[in-house]
Amino acid sequence: MSDQPPEAEKYKNAGQFLSDKEEQCLLGVDTERESQRHYRIRHKTLGALADLFTVGANLNNKNAKKLFKGAGNITTDGTTRNPPDSERDGLPGREPELSAIIALGCRGYKANDIDPEEFVSSVVKNGIEKGIADYKQISPGRVSVDLDTSVTVHESDLDALEKWKRNIRLTQEDMQELISRVSNHPDVDDINDKDINELIDEHLVESDE
Repeated sequence: MSDQPPEAEKYKNAGQFLSDKEEQCLLGVDTERESQRHYRIRHKTLGALADLFTVGANLNNKNAKKLFKGAGNITTDGTTRNPPDSERDGLPGREPELSAIIALGCRGYKANDIDPEEFVSSVVKNGIEKGIADYKQISPGRVSVDLDTSVTVHESDLDALEKWKRNIRLTQEDMQELISRVSNHPDVDDINDKDINELIDEHLVESDE
């Protein structure tokens, strides 16, 4: 499937709720009976979300840790470390799937005239509060989350370095571009065992100002 993590095929038939025809319909490969298939997909998705609600509310921390193994490879700026081959299991922490669910929710709310800021405060904020409370087995009323959300749609795609300077989330491709640029910088002999963030700030950001 397009834009799926590398290991998605491994679990393709485990709990799969889309038929092959429905998947092809979403991908634009097969548009026959498109309206009927979209109707079935909506109803199947509602059922899947109901199941996820039950799982999210009741799966214990031990199994949650196994489900999202690799999350420790995600850094605070959204880039990812490279774990040993023995620890690779798709992309870290089921990040693409979680991002897709949040993106779908955001699109659905936006289509109903609910702005992303409100979506974050009502859905994401509450989700974090409940997640921390469930993890610690305490009342959600004991957890407070402060999120400041500002959404900007840029007129065109930003260069990877510009994203870095503005503290905008980087894609894997953006990070690879920055690593390549700093590796080829005339003042950088070797990047091994060095802090790549410091190298980018020193040799790309400062020299660009």
